Amino acid sequence: MARGFLDKVLIFMGIQEEPVEPATPEPVPERVGALRADGAAAQAQGAAQGEAAAARETVVPTEVTVLRPRVFDDVQLAAGFLKGNRPVVVSLEACERALAQRMLDFLSGATFALDGHMRRLGEDIFMFTPSHITIGEGDDDAGGAADGGNGRGGAV
Repeated sequence: MARGFLDKVLIFMGIQEEPVEPATPEPVPERVGALRADGAAAQAQGAAQGEAAAARETVVPTEVTVLRPRVFDDVQLAAGFLKGNRPVVVSLEACERALAQRMLDFLSGATFALDGHMRRLGEDIFMFTPSHITIGEGDDDAGGAADGGNGRGGAV
């Protein structure tokens, strides 16, 4: 029912009562195999619920951003990506050792504050992910993780 401006003002001021619309009954879901006595009903119902749950889970493609910061202000961009729930790979190969350590400390703190994850991918290459993205273990993880494999960080 469409209401005009005057009706809305009168309802707001309490002069006029808001019309009550009749509630529409929600459809009752039918039971799957309710009359089966051999236990197949429970299995069919469980399978139907599993399919419904799988349909609700949609895979959203996630873009990984690769950054090569040169000055300390560049890592704020990486922190912004993390705050926006986007994973970031940071290459610190072109930075001086002291600056790279400061950048890594800053991003580690930002990742920790956002309950994210960090993983060392190479000598001076690190991956930072937000909390909803975990970093899985690889089969050929020989010396790749400086954090003991927990995805929480390591030193340069």
